[in-house]
Amino acid sequence: MDITPSLHQELETRARRMLRARKLPSDPETMSLVNEAWLKMANANEPKLESRGEQLAYYATVLRSALLNLARHRTAARRGGGQAHVHIGDSGAQPGEDEADSQVLDVDEKLKKLQNHDAELARIVELRFFGGLTWNEVSEVVGKSPESVQSDWEFARMWLRGELADGRDV
Repeated sequence: MDITPSLHQELETRARRMLRARKLPSDPETMSLVNEAWLKMANANEPKLESRGEQLAYYATVLRSALLNLARHRTAARRGGGQAHVHIGDSGAQPGEDEADSQVLDVDEKLKKLQNHDAELARIVELRFFGGLTWNEVSEVVGKSPESVQSDWEFARMWLRGELADGRDV
């Protein structure tokens, strides 16, 4: 896959925007997601991703994986990370980090369930929620009009809201 500095910059910009929307901090650890996604894309044994839509769709999948890894890592670290030592007090988590990591993990779990019922709806959620793609970009990837994609997103979003234990919005 042809990974250029300009594509890396675009991925970084998209990641920062998506992280802000998910209320995750844009700290060095979090921004390492971009580098992780970029390296996975550069080393991918995927067929050549020629169109920008194919690249963005693949990026969304890679970023989802990286976000899940980070959320799992942070959650494990807050729970002791397998260490016997227990410290009562500040966990070191930034405000809202627990909730944001929990949301990422919860949405992923429910998204897997949705994929069993409707793979296209699940793909739209992945592209928007994890990849931060615009309506036009999602439209290009799934081959539907932006209006149809928005309608599908709203349906999937309401379904996910009902599935999430605390009724939080996606």
